[in-house]
Amino acid sequence: MADTDQTSAKFENQGGVADSNPNSIKRWLSSVFMRRQSSLDRRRKSRRSAEKDRQKNNEPHLIHYFHELDDGYSLLAVQVLEQFKVKYDVDLHCHIASRETSNNIPEPDLLNRLSRTDGQLIAPYFNLLFPATKEPADPELLKQANIIALELAENKEFSELTGLTTAVISNNHGAIKAFQHQTYKIDPEASEKKIKRSNELRKQLGHYSGAMFYYAGEWYWGIDRLYHLEKRLMELGVNNDQSDALICPRPEIVMGPLKDSGNLKLRFFPSLRSPYTSIIFDKTLELAEETGIELEISPVLPMVMRGVPVTMQKSSYIMSDAAREAKELKIDWGKRVYDPIGEPVINCYALYPWAKRSGKGDALLRAFLQCAFFEGINTNSTSGMKLVVERAGLDWVQAKSRLYLGEWEPLIEKNRRDMYDLGCWGVPSYELSDSTGETLVATWGQDRLWLISRAIQNYLKESKTSNE
Repeated sequence: MADTDQTSAKFENQGGVADSNPNSIKRWLSSVFMRRQSSLDRRRKSRRSAEKDRQKNNEPHLIHYFHELDDGYSLLAVQVLEQFKVKYDVDLHCHIASRETSNNIPEPDLLNRLSRTDGQLIAPYFNLLFPATKEPADPELLKQANIIALELAENKEFSELTGLTTAVISNNHGAIKAFQHQTYKIDPEASEKKIKRSNELRKQLGHYSGAMFYYAGEWYWGIDRLYHLEKRLMELGVNNDQSDALICPRPEIVMGPLKDSGNLKLRFFPSLRSPYTSIIFDKTLELAEETGIELEISPVLPMVMRGVPVTMQKSSYIMSDAAREAKELKIDWGKRVYDPIGEPVINCYALYPWAKRSGKGDALLRAFLQCAFFEGINTNSTSGMKLVVERAGLDWVQAKSRLYLGEWEPLIEKNRRDMYDLGCWGVPSYELSDSTGETLVATWGQDRLWLISRAIQNYLKESKTSNE
């Protein structure tokens, strides 16, 4: 909507691929890119082509795994490598890498902390172990451990690598010394070069994070996405035991059986430009309705509109990954995306306080996400925004006069600060709290709604038991 420049003046435009206020041509091109990356047809063709080339060249099913010793998600992933190697007829290469410092990882310290707290939360659901640790790994300890890890990875000694990673994350100097009593041939200088080569290979293949699996053109993040890789390998018939049981199945979102009676509150932090938000928005509302908990939706600005640059590499991965996740949720998503970055988001947020007072806040956000991510409607046009407003059950004539009030800004900024206080900086994030306001679980990601759902049931079960 060309007449809304004044509402968009206060967010930071990053330019380039991270343009947070693109012109019509850039918006269209961005939309084409997003649709291309989320195309299931394109993915199927790419997989068929990759398998055809592998057979033609008589090559093994080669999987690259990138391991960071101070990364909690890597500690979870390394625990399943031995089992994975046995179950699937693949050539698994383990590379010791280090955390990338670039625009791909905008909050490295927060990510390091989140990987530990999140790892502790989810490990029991996958029958994995995670130490109760709060402090980041000692840099000197990490440096010493990397030398040992390189040889363990090369020899595929994954059980030992698990122990070493646990020692690093636990800051267990004694355990590292015990490892050092063994004979390792790699010296510190050579280890730095090997790790650098691992990082370069990961970048060359198209990623930037730890705990990442790469197979024939696609990336799979740790135990959270391993089930996608497992299903792909099973389709190719390379599971040795011929069993369809997954090593790391995604836990289901449970909607019951217990219902809350005013004790629990779920705070949901979405963003209107987030692919992950768009695929989990309805499911989050459904969980709240089915369990009876109070739901508070606290929208925040998209990262790029908060001054966080987004690279082409990261955008590509997010769209393709969201498409896989949407398919698992049985959602027809991504075919008709029209990028809502910039003014459309601002316009919707400008209307949100009014819509919320009218009891239509949730409906407004939902209508916007449906139009932008499911129907390919240009929300930057007057007709597009009018459709969003009317679908939410609001009056367009009244809405137009509220686009310039600016009352949304302190609300959206407060939500961002609250989200950061929880140790989260991306969307969608969740906070589950009790009647006293105490946080029970705070976590980030659409792939954590299952965790929230189980925390709800666990709390209600314990409350019921204590009252009997």
